Amino acid sequence: MDTILRAESPGHFSHFLLQKFRETPSVFEKITQNTSLDYAFINTPPRKITVAEQRQVLHNLIDLYGPDWFVKNPDYFMREQTGPLIDAVSSSQNVKDAMMTIAKYVHKLAASIFIEIFETKSKLLLSFEFISPPTAPNAPPETIERLKIEQRTYAEVFALIMTPLGRSFMGPYSNEAELWLKHPEPSYSDAYAKTFLSKVKFGQDYNAFAIPNIHLDRPSPTSDPTRYAQAIMELSSEDIPANAFPQNTNTLIEKVERFLRSYPSGRPTVDDVSEAFHTSRRSLTRKLNLAGTSFRDLSDTALFHRSQELTQTSDLSRAAIAEKLGYNDITSYSRAIRRWRKMGLGS
Repeated sequence: MDTILRAESPGHFSHFLLQKFRETPSVFEKITQNTSLDYAFINTPPRKITVAEQRQVLHNLIDLYGPDWFVKNPDYFMREQTGPLIDAVSSSQNVKDAMMTIAKYVHKLAASIFIEIFETKSKLLLSFEFISPPTAPNAPPETIERLKIEQRTYAEVFALIMTPLGRSFMGPYSNEAELWLKHPEPSYSDAYAKTFLSKVKFGQDYNAFAIPNIHLDRPSPTSDPTRYAQAIMELSSEDIPANAFPQNTNTLIEKVERFLRSYPSGRPTVDDVSEAFHTSRRSLTRKLNLAGTSFRDLSDTALFHRSQELTQTSDLSRAAIAEKLGYNDITSYSRAIRRWRKMGLGS
């Protein structure tokens, strides 16, 4: 399995979602509770929405309508899709070009998401992973369950948004695509069959759209080179963050670094980070290796910076710093310091 494209997008998911309720101010008010968003927000160019606000909007909707509302009301996400991304995807030359365009510019529609395109012997896979804060080690069961519902809902909404795009560039062959989802089959899975033309597989290793390779070079029925060029020009002229482009392979590294350096106490393991990023240990390790680094190196670098910060900004003793960083004793901490120096940190 070869990775041929990788991208990460900060997204305007909440803006897109809130626009769906612009004609019902009373509902809009309920789903924006505990955020700084107001009704005037959707009538102005989208400002950056914090991850916390984005998650709050999602949870407000779930609390208001229930977790199955999204799949059972697909029109909220599938109708009236317009804009340069829609034009670019639907007017792509062939199926593979359309998939690559989605991956490159998906941040126009989606939440904070890590995208990869894999090419196997039989399929092209566009995988998508949603990154959210880590779960506390002693989190109550209801918190863990709420996070699972959040991840499932993000995956459902993303699939709902992408489904009409897939139909546009695959035409009559869209029912041969597959939708792979990490979460177990929910109680309302019958709604999936009514909503998605593609075959849905639950309990997979990752979320992905799987397109048979035999269709990749198939011309899109709505291909239009002129419209495609115009759409790409418009997309490229907009304020697109640098880390939305696949050429930047450091985005995952930066995410992991920020996670490690912001850890309150202790030393997070690769399993802790994998859980926070909602991916497997094996997948995270492979992605970091492809980016030219390892979890051990990133962890050591983060621990060094946390150690420096505690030394310079607190009155903690050396033993207290060692404990806060997750070392059992000063000896282990001292060995780590020597290892950091050999790595060239602090020299």
